[in-house]
Amino acid sequence: MRKLANNAPQNVIHFNANSFKDYVLKHPRPYDVVILFTLRQNCNFCEMITDEFSKVAQSYHDLKAYKPDMGHKKRAVIFGLLHYSEETNEIIKSLKLPAQTTILYTTPHNIVLNEKNEPRIVYDEEVIIAYKDKRDFATAHKIIEFVNARSSRKIEL
Repeated sequence: MRKLANNAPQNVIHFNANSFKDYVLKHPRPYDVVILFTLRQNCNFCEMITDEFSKVAQSYHDLKAYKPDMGHKKRAVIFGLLHYSEETNEIIKSLKLPAQTTILYTTPHNIVLNEKNEPRIVYDEEVIIAYKDKRDFATAHKIIEFVNARSSRKIEL
């Protein structure tokens, strides 16, 4: 994951259906993933959120938060993006996200195995920002506050 993050544009991994299943749904995993679910095109708000999200990812990357902090027992934090598409439709549908543009902070504890031993994500309101009525949470400052609170880090933009 570190190598993917280091090589990704603005240190945000652009997941497809397979890489999402391989890296985000991995169980167990030694890292947290912050995922932005959004449209790829024809959405000015989505583009703005993607830009703000990328600023936060870059700040985390600059301070090497993509590596675990063993001394303080903090997992690595990786940033990713999953666009809505025909290929990713099944994944996004299964998550039942409350808005088309949503940020989800996932930890290994959010990954559970179903009766077929397949991993899935469970979450509550505390680990998402759903951009249906929360446009005031659309700035990089609000996003970094959200990520810092969940990662127990104190990264600044």
